Amino acid sequence: MEKFNGKWELVPESYENMDAFSEKLGVPKEQMDLIKSLVMITTLKLEENKLHVLVEYKDQPMKQELCFTDGEPLDYKELDGSEMTTEYTRKGDRLHEKHKSVSKGTTMEWTVERYIEGDMQVAISSKDDVSMTYKMKRV
Repeated sequence: MEKFNGKWELVPESYENMDAFSEKLGVPKEQMDLIKSLVMITTLKLEENKLHVLVEYKDQPMKQELCFTDGEPLDYKELDGSEMTTEYTRKGDRLHEKHKSVSKGTTMEWTVERYIEGDMQVAISSKDDVSMTYKMKRV
């Protein structure tokens, strides 16, 4: 699992099926356009049963630091103020996440599976029968 440790930068052109996935979640078009315009940089550190995450955005002052315990839900506020609950678990050489977001009375739930392929981190986000894939490069 140490291969997840380090700094990762989103490869924006790697998004696959983002529009259909966002529509399935009920994400407004304006918010989807904003997400597409941001380049996320994530620093991960796995140790024992903890996952430390620092999320930053290229050319933006926003950042968020979180610490998850394997198998335990964590409640927090997203940078946009929405309420989030995330639970991560390690399964073999993959990280699995369950997300629940509540924003303006709307609840969204989805899962993410992450794995390493060479020097890329691959993330597959799923909601029911719709999935989105994106990649992050090690920096």
